[in-house]
Amino acid sequence: MTASKWTGTRLEALSARAARLVEAPHEIGGTFEKVFGGLYRFFGWQAKFASKSLRELVDTVRRDGTIEAALLKDAVEETGDNMALAERAVAIHGYVPAAHASWLSRVVETLQRIDHLIEDGSKQAARVLAGVDTTRMLPPLRIQAERAKDDPELETVLEKPDRARLLELQLAAIDHIMEAARSETQVIERRRRLLEGARRLLLDATAALPIDMEGARDRERFLASEITKLDRLQAAGLDAKVAVLYQAKQAVRRGDRDKLHAALVAMDSFALAVGDGAASGFTGRALDELAGGPGRYTERWEDGDHIRESLDRSAEQIFGRRIVSSIAEQYSLARKRFEASDTTNVDAELRSLALDYLAPGSEGEALAALVSVDGCFEVGGALSAVRATELETIARIVAHPTPEMLTMTAHGIEDVRQAVIEDPRTILLDLAAGRLLARKFVQRIQRPVTRTRLVGEARVYVLDGSTSMLSQGLEQSRARMRDAIMVAELATMLRRLEEPGRSVRLSLFYRYFTLKLGELRCVRTPGEVVAALADVVGTPRKGGTDIQAALLSSFA
Repeated sequence: MTASKWTGTRLEALSARAARLVEAPHEIGGTFEKVFGGLYRFFGWQAKFASKSLRELVDTVRRDGTIEAALLKDAVEETGDNMALAERAVAIHGYVPAAHASWLSRVVETLQRIDHLIEDGSKQAARVLAGVDTTRMLPPLRIQAERAKDDPELETVLEKPDRARLLELQLAAIDHIMEAARSETQVIERRRRLLEGARRLLLDATAALPIDMEGARDRERFLASEITKLDRLQAAGLDAKVAVLYQAKQAVRRGDRDKLHAALVAMDSFALAVGDGAASGFTGRALDELAGGPGRYTERWEDGDHIRESLDRSAEQIFGRRIVSSIAEQYSLARKRFEASDTTNVDAELRSLALDYLAPGSEGEALAALVSVDGCFEVGGALSAVRATELETIARIVAHPTPEMLTMTAHGIEDVRQAVIEDPRTILLDLAAGRLLARKFVQRIQRPVTRTRLVGEARVYVLDGSTSMLSQGLEQSRARMRDAIMVAELATMLRRLEEPGRSVRLSLFYRYFTLKLGELRCVRTPGEVVAALADVVGTPRKGGTDIQAALLSSFA
C-alpha cells in the first residue's frame, strides 16, 4: 500500500472512530478498561493529548503552503494515538470532554483535506492548501492546573466533576462558535455576529480563568484577522445582510467592477478557509480575469506595494478621507516640530523616539493599525434609543411690556400707538411703505417636549503615555495600537455626530498618564473630536507608569 493510500485509509477509520465517540460511547471499551477502570478513576487518570506533530504540520502549512507526505503521516499517527486515549477516557469515565471530541473530529477532517490536496498536486490544489484555515487544528483550550492551584475557589470547582464538566463545555463553546462562523460563507452579518460572540467569550475566559495563553492568542489572532477582513469587505461596498453570491450576480448585471471584485474576494477567502477547492477554483479564475489575465491576481497579492496600497484604500473607505488626511497632516506637523527643536528645550530621548515614531512613511503603519483595531477590540459602542423629556424654549412677540424689547416693522394700524414716530405728517405714508417701526416685546416660555434620541454609553479611556510604549514592541507597535484605538473611537463618534437626520448624544473622556496624570479631556462635539484627533496623533509622550492613580482619578 502506498503512503497516500495508507493515509487515506487510516483517516477514514479515524473519522468513523471520532463519530463513535459522540454517537455510541457505550460501544467503546474492552476487557482492560472494565477490569482496571475503577483503579484509573481512583487515581484520577485523565487523557493527555499530544500535538507536537500537528503543530509542526500547521506551522509548515502556514509558512510554506506545501508539505511532505512524511510530515502528514506523523500527524496522522499522532492523531491515532490521541483517538485511542479519548476512547480509553470514554470507557473509564463514561465520556470524553466535548472540546476534545470536537477537536479530534476537526483535526481528522482537516487532515483529510490536506491529504486530498497533496494527492492532487495541481497548482490550484497548492493554492487551496496555502489558504486552509489551520486554526481548526488548534488543541482545545484548557485550564492550566499549576496556575489553578493559586485560586482556591477555582480549585474547588475543578474538584467537583459536574461543575468541572460545565466549565469544559463553556470553554468548548468558543471553538464551536468559531467553527459555525467558518461555515457561514454567504451572509457577512451572520459571520460577523458569530466571530464577535466567540471573541467576547474568549476575552471573558482569559480574564477570569488561568487558561493556556498560547492557544488563546492563536484564536485571538484568527478572530481579529477575520473581523478585520469583514470590515474591509463592507467598506468596499458589500451589504452585510445580503448573500455575497447574490451581490456578485447583481454586480455583473450592473457592470460594477469594484463591487464584483469585493464579492469575489469574499467568496474566494471563505472557500479557501474551508478547503473548498471547487468553489475557490471558480473564484480564483474570475479574480484573475478581473486582474488582467491568468495568475495576475495572485501576483498582485505577492507585491508588498500593492498590499500597502490596498490597506490605505481600506482605511479611507472605513474611516473616511477626512480621518486619513488628518493622520497624515498631524504626523507631518509633529515631525517638523520635533525636527526644528533642539535638546535644550525638548528631552533628547523623547525627541529621538518621536522622530522614529513619526518618520516619513510611518503613516502607513498607523493606518494598518487603524484598520485592524475593530478586529482586536470593541470600539464605537452601540447606540440605544432613549425617550427623553426636554424643556423647549419658545419666543413669542407680544404687545405688553416684558424685560426684552425690540423694534420691528409695523404691519397694521394697531401698531401705530407703539410706533417710533419721527414726523407725524408721514405716519400713514411710512406705514404703507413699510418704513414705520414699532416697539414690540419678546416673551419666552418653556414647554416640555418628548423626543427619542440615540444615546451612546459614556466611555472613559485611560491611555499609557510611558516611554515603554514608544521604546518597546516591534516598530513601536504598542504606541501605534494605543493611538489607533482612540482614533477609531473618535472617527466613529465624528461620523455619528455629523450624520444628517439623527439626534445623537455622545460623550467620551480620555487622559494620558505617566507618573503624572494628564488632563482629563471631554469630547462631545464635532469640533472637540477634531481637536482630540490632533492631540492623540501628533503628541508623542514619555515618562514612568502609575496606572493606579490614573484609574482612581478617572473613576472619580
